[in-house]
Amino acid sequence: MDRLVRITLAFAVLAAGLAPFALAQQPTNAAEGPPESKRLVIKAGRFLDVRTGKVTPDVVVLVEGDRIASIGGPVPAGVPTIDLSGLTVLPGLLDAHDHILGNPKDWSPTASLRMSAPEAAIWGVHNLQILLAHGFIGVRDACEGLQWDYGQIALRKSIEKGLVRGPRIAAAGGCISLTGGHGDEDVLAPGQELPRLPNIADTMDQINVAVRHDIKYGADWIKLMATGGVMDPISDYQVQELSEGDGAGSRGGASRREARDGARGGHRGNQGCGARRRGLDRARHAAR
Repeated sequence: MDRLVRITLAFAVLAAGLAPFALAQQPTNAAEGPPESKRLVIKAGRFLDVRTGKVTPDVVVLVEGDRIASIGGPVPAGVPTIDLSGLTVLPGLLDAHDHILGNPKDWSPTASLRMSAPEAAIWGVHNLQILLAHGFIGVRDACEGLQWDYGQIALRKSIEKGLVRGPRIAAAGGCISLTGGHGDEDVLAPGQELPRLPNIADTMDQINVAVRHDIKYGADWIKLMATGGVMDPISDYQVQELSEGDGAGSRGGASRREARDGARGGHRGNQGCGARRRGLDRARHAAR
């Protein structure tokens, strides 16, 4: 087993309580009963406790199924062992901000016009495999263009069903934006406009409708574009785009279940303060 694979395995299995995020559960036949819990020992040369920052040498970790059974103690007899004595072992990593669909190397303004929704989802599978191979067991998708038909939600469900392997996904829906803002995918000239997508919202009522649309199709949390974007050809990252009233409006009666509302933090101090004045704790609050 080569070094990269061994490190990856250590990342993936050593997240107590988070290990199920790493590898999707394969479907089982109910008539066959629950699968037998497999045991595995990992010998860590150094073990990092991320809660305390303490690094302990020569630690034995016992894994049963997809859970950490014990940390420390002797090596049980007859249990398969992965020897990572020369490596540091730590919990699986969480990517708190990513966009999993599409080609991550193509950020041109017309990228979405040259890629279909199915191709974007296939790219998503590829991107998730890379994340998992580098030890990421969870990823928060921070919104996708709606021309890609909620492919991030389809990938989240596919991982949960065991159809593909990948990190657990907490997915926003569309990038809720005002017209011409950071999230408006239409960068074409007048007379060549694209159809208006449901993520475009210019009033409090329209924001609530956009939030309901995302919740309808399975979003775990809501992404509001509070300012322009650094790479946008039409918006200005120095400008606060949503008013305080608009941001607060996204809370009102938006869904039948809890979703998390993440307003894109301002790129400059005043915009960030504006987001917090709207009641967004570090630019996040619950939309109900």
